[in-house]
Amino acid sequence: MDPGIIPRKPTIEPPNPFHWEDVRPPEKKIFICNGIEVVSKYCYTCNIYRPLRASHCHDCNNCVARFDHHCPWVGNCIGQRNYRFFVSFLIVATTLIFYVFSWCIIDMVVRTRHSSKEGGAAFAETLHNPASFLLAIYSLIVGLLVMSLCSLHVYLVSCGYTTRERCTVTLIPETKAYPKGLYNWYWMLCSPWYPSAINFRDVLPPEGDIETVN
Repeated sequence: MDPGIIPRKPTIEPPNPFHWEDVRPPEKKIFICNGIEVVSKYCYTCNIYRPLRASHCHDCNNCVARFDHHCPWVGNCIGQRNYRFFVSFLIVATTLIFYVFSWCIIDMVVRTRHSSKEGGAAFAETLHNPASFLLAIYSLIVGLLVMSLCSLHVYLVSCGYTTRERCTVTLIPETKAYPKGLYNWYWMLCSPWYPSAINFRDVLPPEGDIETVN
């Protein structure tokens, strides 16, 4: 899924290759957003000024709108267009894992109570079929990890941060310009789904006309 890739612009070729600074745009532009100074940086790979909260992903080599992070588990960036699905996936995965864990515990308790033995011997008897016990241990370990990640993103949404902004100390003052609290939950769950700026079904030009960017 397109996370919100921002289209590139053609590379600016200087008339004199030894005077690149003649056509090199300024590195930063400063804007005032809700009374707070925010910085828009120029991306020399994509040849654009990044929109606010956008960043260049070095794994995907694209600028992504409202960039959160690059997730190795899903093999994609998390940004403006797919952040709601990522958080929903974490919430559903956490709920499902602890649902499985709960039923494993219930199964072990029921089998222990119906055992003809008592105490530790009754519990030991249930381990003759250790599927529930092993699945409970596995789901507990995985559940704690997924729940930690889910809790982190619930906190980030409530505070109005992205993962990148929270991990970059110099960006934290800029987050004061952006809305927080319930509005962010409304934006994530109920806002319109932004159309992709990239036409992935477009016909490519002939191979000799394709511009490559290193």
